[in-house]
Amino acid sequence: DTVLGAGDNDWAAFRCHFVSGVHRKRYVESLSPGARGQRIWSELMVDKADIVLQKNRYSALIGGSSQLERVLRSADLTTVLLAGCKTDVCVESTGRDAMMLDFGAVIVEDCCAALTHEEHRDACETFVQQFGDVMSSAEVVAALDRGAADCSVTRPRSAS
Repeated sequence: DTVLGAGDNDWAAFRCHFVSGVHRKRYVESLSPGARGQRIWSELMVDKADIVLQKNRYSALIGGSSQLERVLRSADLTTVLLAGCKTDVCVESTGRDAMMLDFGAVIVEDCCAALTHEEHRDACETFVQQFGDVMSSAEVVAALDRGAADCSVTRPRSAS
């Protein structure tokens, strides 16, 4: 008999006992640095000056998951623009943590996706009601073009 929660990593125990070997192996491999699912999308243009960070949790801002908070604070950035796949998982998790850390958070709606349109829509609706803003990429670009004095995107929500 194995008891979960007796000081062991419950997730590791869960995967060991309830996830088949084939799926467990694929899951572990998918989280390894350099794995196909960890690579930057090939069509995304990355400039040499861009900062590329690795994360090891759904949220890029939860303690120990990445260096994102340090990078943002050292650059005096106050707002996080969120884009990526799984709007309802990684994007929303990072956005919620951004708000909790007093960053402004904006989901760039047309730069995200989920498994279904309904999951994407529901995540955006929940986010705008409780955690931050949801804008299209065109709205974000227009706000940034207007400049910081006229751009709610650049001010943290706690500053109002």
